[in-house]
Amino acid sequence: MAHNMAAIPGLGKAPVAFTHTFDLAKYVSAALDFEEWEPKYYVIGGKVTWIEFVKLVEAVKGFGLFFDDGTFDLKLEGALNEKCLEITPLKIKEALEAAAEKV
Repeated sequence: MAHNMAAIPGLGKAPVAFTHTFDLAKYVSAALDFEEWEPKYYVIGGKVTWIEFVKLVEAVKGFGLFFDDGTFDLKLEGALNEKCLEITPLKIKEALEAAAEKV
């Protein structure tokens, strides 16, 4: 929200459960008094898709989030690439392949 940009994972159409940490703390505090515990618990504060989430953020902030207007289509002229020719930047494909190897 701070930079008015959103990276939506996947297609953004699958429902996602969200819970505020304050609410989670209340449930955890209440669960401490349970006589018996289940192997796991979870809390659902609400469910929306990522697309719906972004729309809610836009509505709350009062304007649309950052959109593709070419701002990040940077030009080589003036970039440090021109001044530091001894440096070869990692190519996008190489970076993704390196990250995939660590997964």
